[in-house]
Amino acid sequence: MQDEYIQSLMMEIEAIAEDILTYKQQLIDMDKKYHKNREALRQQMRDTSGKDHSWMIAGSFFIKRPNATITSILKNEQESILQEKERIRDIVREKTILLHELEGRSAEVAGFNLNPVS
Repeated sequence: MQDEYIQSLMMEIEAIAEDILTYKQQLIDMDKKYHKNREALRQQMRDTSGKDHSWMIAGSFFIKRPNATITSILKNEQESILQEKERIRDIVREKTILLHELEGRSAEVAGFNLNPVS
């Protein structure tokens, strides 16, 4: 009975730890995407002086769009990436707290889920 409880507890800890690692990898991937979009947005602002339209890739197609539209698309994508990153950070925070509780280290995470004032 005791062995089964320990085994199930260890399996649950492993599953949560694996989830945390998966979400952290998603954060890294989203951060890379965010920085690529930031670079594209900056390049769009820098290189489009005097031009009305620019080329962009959408899926597997290159399309010519007005510069204002491309800038708007990039800014909207940046906002959605930031919102998704924040959502994933909240999930990681919750799972980390749960992991510490399962490991019996709940006192170590006191104040871990605080939100910034500003």
